[in-house]
Amino acid sequence: MVTKKTSSTTKAETATVKAEKKETAAAKAIETKKDTTKKLETKAAVLVDTPEVQAEEVKETVKKAAKKVAAKAEDTAEKAVKTVKKAAAKKTATKTTKKAELKTEFFLQSLVKSIQRKRSLRKSKMYGQRI
Repeated sequence: MVTKKTSSTTKAETATVKAEKKETAAAKAIETKKDTTKKLETKAAVLVDTPEVQAEEVKETVKKAAKKVAAKAEDTAEKAVKTVKKAAAKKTATKTTKKAELKTEFFLQSLVKSIQRKRSLRKSKMYGQRI
């Protein structure tokens, strides 16, 4: 195999590229199969992965699937946390509004009572009655 040298490639890089190509070539095996659909028997060369390569591919697909599942689980966990936070915020908001409503109600009741007292005092002064 002839590799062209450029200014960016070095001897070490070309050696590693050659080694990788040799490994991939060794990992592939040629298997012949008979074609039974025709009357004449012919042999077809088919490249088939070795069991080691197939095992590595299976491991990679399992890892990818596990990553996808983990990502989905994180997304659902984040959504659950958000909904819980929203529910808690709504509860606190309703509690604070209820408290505010109660305070206003008590304040208005006290104002009404004081106004009623003042009116009753005015009436009693007008008619000369003591309460």
